[in-house]
Amino acid sequence: MDRFNSSDIDLLDAIWRDVDAEHPWTGWAQIEAESTIVWVFRKRANWRRFVLRCTPSGYCLEDERGDDYRYLTALQELPDAIAAMPTLAERALD
Repeated sequence: MDRFNSSDIDLLDAIWRDVDAEHPWTGWAQIEAESTIVWVFRKRANWRRFVLRCTPSGYCLEDERGDDYRYLTALQELPDAIAAMPTLAERALD
């Protein structure tokens, strides 16, 4: 698994700070320096914790159980991918 470098982390933070206040993405956390994963969080109303992984061809956003995932070619796609992931209530209906 590839690691996030400091440029990736800086870009991730800039993208997160640029999302609209109404967007469900509420935060993120780097697990360790130069880590292979970053946690991404959504608002309480549709709370989820996602794992963002760096891959050779881009990034993979997956839910806490690995059931739902989205492949991204660039970090700029992350806000749309987060918004598109089902809420816990939606997932319970599946």
